[in-house]
Amino acid sequence: MRLNMGGGVACWAQANNEGGAIDNFIPAFTGKTQVLMRLEWRKALTSNGLSGGFCGSLVASDASASINRIFFEAPNFAEYEHAPETKAPHVAQVQLTGFVDELVVSDHVYDTSTLFAQALMNVHTLVPMKLYDPHTGGFVDDPAPQVHVTGSVISAQRMTNPSTYAQFWWLVVRIAGGAIDIVADLHALKAAPAVGARIDCRCWLTGRIL
Repeated sequence: MRLNMGGGVACWAQANNEGGAIDNFIPAFTGKTQVLMRLEWRKALTSNGLSGGFCGSLVASDASASINRIFFEAPNFAEYEHAPETKAPHVAQVQLTGFVDELVVSDHVYDTSTLFAQALMNVHTLVPMKLYDPHTGGFVDDPAPQVHVTGSVISAQRMTNPSTYAQFWWLVVRIAGGAIDIVADLHALKAAPAVGARIDCRCWLTGRIL
């Protein structure tokens, strides 16, 4: 069950089949970004099948190539169980939101006349942190939707949760393959980063299949 708080803020309440008791609450944010993804497989993260996620690769904007694989959590995973449009493999538009654990912003302006600076400014990545086994190179048995984001700020806005009145930052960050919404607590940033600023952050990644 989705609980809409307003202003893009939402929460998914997961109820079990025995008495309808609430098992878990998952925060969500309805952002404005979209990326094209080739969904490859999905996996339940809990024994009751209520929580789960999808693994897939981002598709380049011209659809000519796939970018590295990631794993994201779908708060309404159980609703996709019988939905044919989400059966992997499948290409779909996905809205991704990263909930920040750690974040570093650099407003330094580089001299882009040098090849090093040009290469640095063009780094836009979304790297999975717990998807591959470092020893075998294959997928781990228990993937987690944790990613490292490196990109540039498209927009930044200070928001207020209409339900709790708590404030937070909403950033839109350019990555390879498109853009991602980033949500961070106020203490993560002293002020809104400038447009074009470099951002590095570790996030818990959620997604909505559109």
